[in-house]
Amino acid sequence: MKVPGPTDATEVTTTHLLACALEASGRVWCWGGLYGIAPEPPYKGPCPLVVATGASDVAAGWMQTCVVIKGEVHCWGANYPREDGRQVHTYGVTRIPGITDAIAVQGYQAATCATLSSGRKKCWSTTVIPLDDGEQRP
Repeated sequence: MKVPGPTDATEVTTTHLLACALEASGRVWCWGGLYGIAPEPPYKGPCPLVVATGASDVAAGWMQTCVVIKGEVHCWGANYPREDGRQVHTYGVTRIPGITDAIAVQGYQAATCATLSSGRKKCWSTTVIPLDDGEQRP
């Protein structure tokens, strides 16, 4: 079935809850359970929905989705705790502090990682599950 919206997708990421497509133009379209985008998860508004512009990479994890925009990582998802470590009850996109040279993102069940321009990875937990020894908070 063709999804209305994305016309020139260069990348697609999926989880059990949602799917997102990155267009060559940098627009990111997502559809499905868009946790963290709207005040009442899961978002059930128009689908697909443009959730970011100017992106160069996108990755979905268990309950979070992240994009790279001009070297910065911006994420949204379940708010327990949020990707930046704060326990808050707000919705929308959060910039991950301390990352300015990301070239890619990877989503996992309990963590998200950014690949930096140096090749090094910077990872942080997106749930209450502790990080592995090799993972670190930004």
